[in-house]
Amino acid sequence: MVGGSNPPAATIRVGAWPSESDVSGEAFDQPLSPLQRKLFICSSPRTGSYLLCRAMVNHGIGIPHEYFNTRHIEAIGPRWGISELAAPERLRAEGDLRRRYIAALLQRRTHNGIFAAKLQGWEYTAYLDNPDGTGMFEGGCFIHLHRHDLLGQAISLRISQLTGRWGNDGAITTPPADNPNFFDNDQIVRIAKGIAQEDAMWRLFFVQNGILPLTIAYEELAASIGETVRRIVHAFALDLPVRDFAYAEPRPPRAPAAEEPSRSAIRENFLRAHRRFTPAALATCAEQR
Repeated sequence: MVGGSNPPAATIRVGAWPSESDVSGEAFDQPLSPLQRKLFICSSPRTGSYLLCRAMVNHGIGIPHEYFNTRHIEAIGPRWGISELAAPERLRAEGDLRRRYIAALLQRRTHNGIFAAKLQGWEYTAYLDNPDGTGMFEGGCFIHLHRHDLLGQAISLRISQLTGRWGNDGAITTPPADNPNFFDNDQIVRIAKGIAQEDAMWRLFFVQNGILPLTIAYEELAASIGETVRRIVHAFALDLPVRDFAYAEPRPPRAPAAEEPSRSAIRENFLRAHRRFTPAALATCAEQR
């Protein structure tokens, strides 16, 4: 077993999992332990990253979390005695503060010898595109999490922005729009471009640093969470106490908001406005592959 035999401070069991805010809480803080491996999940929005994080926690693969999201910085930093992080924007410009926070993360969120973090492109640009970030990444293993269906990803992000619902539980965690327009095709295009640029940023990051990441698609993760975890364990030769990868989460029915249309309706509306190829022509091409 990597890093000793201490059990995790909190585990996720089928049928119950923590929210993002829960993972920022004291229950997930770890005792000091040797750091043997660093894993970084490089993602863009709506790629199933928190589903992957929960599965990794369940298998003892560190405590992966979005540690460089402002609301998590201000929840975690002050509890660890870094009072300045009650104003998380200070982390952008103050190198000493970044170094203290990164050191605290590596000390307090390493489990089974593994520190794991989830990062989105804007978080890297804001906080880690500097020597302190380079030091944190040094010797790390990288996962590139993306989604084949960019339109589906953009629609999912648009719905979350308008409804304030980001998780499977349907809880409203950000202010919903007063008059949501789910069929604003220009906004969906804008969001799709932003996602594509963020994913391209990560791909360029890998190229510039000679990194060959483990690439995982949302579609693969959704089809088999356990097999995805197995791939991570094998790809990075992780020695863990958990050997059973038959992990699954129940998906409770998510009641849409009263005004929320189906995703298929939003997709069809978008394609009617933008599609230049007939569905029949595309089907013919698919048959010839």
